[in-house]
Amino acid sequence: ETWLYSIGGATLVGLIGILPILFVPSIEQEHQSENKNKRLFQLLLSVAVGTLLADVFLHLLPETWSNVGTDHAATITTAIGGSFAVSNKVGWTTLVSIVIHEIPHELGDFAILLKAGFTRWDAAKAQVLTAAVGILGALSALYFSSILDARTPTAYVLPFTAGGFLFVALVKTVPDLLEETSLLETLFQFIGITGGVLTMASVVYYFE
Repeated sequence: ETWLYSIGGATLVGLIGILPILFVPSIEQEHQSENKNKRLFQLLLSVAVGTLLADVFLHLLPETWSNVGTDHAATITTAIGGSFAVSNKVGWTTLVSIVIHEIPHELGDFAILLKAGFTRWDAAKAQVLTAAVGILGALSALYFSSILDARTPTAYVLPFTAGGFLFVALVKTVPDLLEETSLLETLFQFIGITGGVLTMASVVYYFE
């Protein structure tokens, strides 16, 4: 079951990379929809910040503290595979955070590939290749977690994942949101962050 969830989760995250082909406009349409796309992108980033921070403070850190001194097999090779190796609850909450965070960034990456001269299908193929690497990472995490001593502490994987989430949310994402000067857009960002927090709170509550 753990292997199935981990592989499925890694595949889902990878498939997000090709979803932008349905949403990212062609170069000819780009200027016509620039403002609309920017607002959607900012809203998605806001939701991502909320989910990442909520996962850290509502789940990952409390889970780390509650498992200090207990025995679990875990590895820090990848967040998805390593988290499912700890428990399904840890795996699902981590997966939800990653999925929500990846959506806006995959949209941006896809647009960058188009501007670099890739066709829409070439860009999709590049994203699929990246997804394959991610699946290998999840498999590696599960493999090493299965051969490590059973006394390997859960605290190895959870703080690593929490630190990564904090870095992505506060260092890589929040600065982009702070560039917005419109009061209305700032309000949308606040709503997005709040929505992200509530989403993760619901997920954590469901898996309690």
